[in-house]
Amino acid sequence: MGICKNKSERVEWIDCAKGIGIILVIMGHSICPDTLLYWLYTFHMPLFFFLSGLTFNFDKYYEFKSFAINKIKSLLIPYALLSLIYFVWKIVKFFLFGTEFGILGSLLGIVIQIRGGRFGAGIWFLPLLFVTEILLWCILRVAKKNLKKVVIIASGLLICGYMYARYINVKLPWGLDAALISNFFMSIGFCSKNLITKKVNILGIFFIIPNILLGFLNSALYETRVDIWANNYGSLILYVLAALSGIYFCIAVSTKIKISLLNYIGRYSVYYYGLHIIIVEFMTKVLTKFIDTKTIANQYISLVVTFFCVIIGLNIMPEKMSNIIKKYTDKIANP
Repeated sequence: MGICKNKSERVEWIDCAKGIGIILVIMGHSICPDTLLYWLYTFHMPLFFFLSGLTFNFDKYYEFKSFAINKIKSLLIPYALLSLIYFVWKIVKFFLFGTEFGILGSLLGIVIQIRGGRFGAGIWFLPLLFVTEILLWCILRVAKKNLKKVVIIASGLLICGYMYARYINVKLPWGLDAALISNFFMSIGFCSKNLITKKVNILGIFFIIPNILLGFLNSALYETRVDIWANNYGSLILYVLAALSGIYFCIAVSTKIKISLLNYIGRYSVYYYGLHIIIVEFMTKVLTKFIDTKTIANQYISLVVTFFCVIIGLNIMPEKMSNIIKKYTDKIANP
């Protein structure tokens, strides 16, 4: 088991872990029982940052210009396309369901992207991932790839991000505030490459126990669901330990199972992330009209129905979109 060194090489268990993460994202945006919701939020977003750190190739993009161009092509161009598709969906949703909709605010939100406000485009994760990767690149340059220094700097930024979220909590464009938190998990992922490339023990699945215990203890003590989008972290120590436990659990599972669907979803995770919300929002509107979604049994039924609609509804669309964008970005890069 190893980490990919070049762009064309794929690591199946990383794709599988991303696939699991996307499924958790779909669940989190669907009608879902609170207990399940509280659990998956303990680690599903930190998981993506950790995996991005594992595959972060600083040596290949030592010059900032080439690194920035690569991230613009792989993150910001898909973000712009997916945001425009979501913008069209908001227009359709306005006519179908009468959902509140502001054209100017929605368009400006694609550029400004402030989570949860008037100028939020909905697809907030990709700009945050872009900012987090830029931040990690800067840290590695300053620390000269000294892993101890990377951890120290990332930990310092983590504490600063937590204090900002707790005492100021003004959401900044492109997730600049949340990047201080997400960078910690990406940095730990980068520093864990040599450890993760060794055989992961199957006993790692038992890390779900501290994940659940610490996660629910955190939620109980602070009476909140942890959520990087909302800047809710509860106890920083409990949040980090629960997240890392959940991440290791997911990695242990991913290295021991082979499910082609999970690998496929993980391979095109950016597009599943950007497109799933349209089907989820549509199904939520439909389901709430026909069944009582306040009961736990109906919430599980709604969750299963929505999940299968997303998988069936998207089918090969993410792969098609990925190929189209790659084709045109390559033309731009090599006219």
